[in-house]
Amino acid sequence: DLSWSKPQVITTTNSGAPTLAGHSLTYANNKLYLFGGRTSFFSYSNQMYEYSLETKMLKAVNATADATHGLPKARQSHSAN
Repeated sequence: DLSWSKPQVITTTNSGAPTLAGHSLTYANNKLYLFGGRTSFFSYSNQMYEYSLETKMLKAVNATADATHGLPKARQSHSAN
């Protein structure tokens, strides 16, 4: 029997991920990775979040820039794989 249900989300911060549009969502190793998107009118994000399907924990992933590539630019309406 297939049915939809709202997942339980335990955040490591008080607010969790913001409401986003145009973000990408990728599955790997029993985790969902959410990146980028539009947070409000002409405000874009380069934040990544990781949601564990095992523990139901949501956390922000803090990237560190390297000398060659830097941090990813904020974006929306993109794809990831």
